[in-house]
Amino acid sequence: MKIRVWGWAFLLLAVMTRTASAGDDYQYWQQFSLKPYKSEKVDFLIFSDSRFVSDAQALGLYFFSPRLTYHYSRNLDLGLNYTHIQSRRVNPSVTDESFNFQHRAEVEVNPQWQITDGMKLKMRNRVEFRWIEGRGSDNTRYRQRWTIDLPVKKAGFLKSVYVNSEFFYDAARRNINENRSVPLGLNFKLNDKTGVSVFWMIQSQKGRRDWSSNQILGTLFSLSF
Repeated sequence: MKIRVWGWAFLLLAVMTRTASAGDDYQYWQQFSLKPYKSEKVDFLIFSDSRFVSDAQALGLYFFSPRLTYHYSRNLDLGLNYTHIQSRRVNPSVTDESFNFQHRAEVEVNPQWQITDGMKLKMRNRVEFRWIEGRGSDNTRYRQRWTIDLPVKKAGFLKSVYVNSEFFYDAARRNINENRSVPLGLNFKLNDKTGVSVFWMIQSQKGRRDWSSNQILGTLFSLSF
């Protein structure tokens, strides 16, 4: 079983190494997760993200997203989210750098498996029904992310390390047009209610002719009540 798990890990890392070959921009993503309600079956949280682009010098995108999760079983979560996004192009060749808005209704079906003592394999399946300013509502997108999370013992605040990879399928254009892979992520637990994650991500996006990549440093601050 361990051989299979590490086989998945090496496969993810191979994909990440391939997508890292054309890096062209450094970004910083600052994320917050606030969970005001948690029960045995239902969680409610508010997630936000601010993304600084152009070598982390300009705010290119931000969003907030209330999310409802239903714990259907030990190995399956169901989610329903709404996301409001403000984004813009930050580029010397772009004369209009005003923000454009986007609304998203999101449905998730997320299984997970306990592979060994503490190690988890997680899968996130999300369908996004998107209304984008200037582009209308025919922008449905499917996202699938695989994550391997490995616990760390006797390492102070560090509780686990993880790798993941996520693919984006554009239903209107019928193609995969984005990949986000994390070669290394660290989860820290400060106390029972507060956590911090730090990750390095490679974001690859398909343009009209070729793919381009961004190198991203991200932080996630989480607080639950």
